Amino acid sequence: MGAYMLEDDIYIGTFLDLFNLRFAPTPFAPAELFGGIEEVIKLQKEFEIFRPGRQFSTSAALLGIGGLYNARAKNRWIRLLENLPDKGDQAIADAILANLNKR
Repeated sequence: MGAYMLEDDIYIGTFLDLFNLRFAPTPFAPAELFGGIEEVIKLQKEFEIFRPGRQFSTSAALLGIGGLYNARAKNRWIRLLENLPDKGDQAIADAILANLNKR
């Protein structure tokens, strides 16, 4: 990861936290509290954020999983995802799409 993130590797934990929050179960809460996997499911149905042939890095950018505050770190994170070995970027996208299609 260091080859892509360089001095911004301190943000990797933050990006993984954003991913975990985005796909976390929605807690039992009043209707006005909305987020987590339930929100992703609704966004997927409306906008097809995950679709065959679209890499996870592109979908992650659409969902803001690269953060908003540090453009250099975000761009390095997206480049890291694009260059995961063994087509890992596409494999992640395919796994998420298959999971979302079951819902």
